[in-house]
Amino acid sequence: MAEQNSKYGKGGQGGQNDVMKELTRKVSELDALSPSDIDKIAEKAAQQWNGIKTNQIRNIYGYISVSRNMYKSIKMQEKGHTMEDVKNTLVFLKPRLAYAAGRDNKIKDKQIDQFFRAAINSLERCDSARLEGSLDSFFKLAEAIVAYHRFYVG
Repeated sequence: MAEQNSKYGKGGQGGQNDVMKELTRKVSELDALSPSDIDKIAEKAAQQWNGIKTNQIRNIYGYISVSRNMYKSIKMQEKGHTMEDVKNTLVFLKPRLAYAAGRDNKIKDKQIDQFFRAAINSLERCDSARLEGSLDSFFKLAEAIVAYHRFYVG
């Protein structure tokens, strides 16, 4: 335990970091997640992100919502965007996450940036046949995280 405390700082966040590493591993395969998996991951992530202000989570979700709106317009067969466009828009969330983590150590310490980066990396690896399902899972995950964060953190 002493080794774990020194590895993760005085607070002994090893357990929390282990949980986030496991959740991050799970979201790295978005297309394999069931609705139940998404729900459990979102709830655990939100519980781990105590101390993160709601507006910080909402800022991340706000950027995701832009991509989600593009996704919905494609699903409604409106012209102008492709699933690849949606995926590419989400790729640009990664530098925003890096910026947020650089500004606020809590985001970095809670591994929020790594969690979403793993999910986006999963989208980047998807072929066109699996992309729609993976995007759907990503958006449902993000929405569930916001809801659970509101419930647990306030």
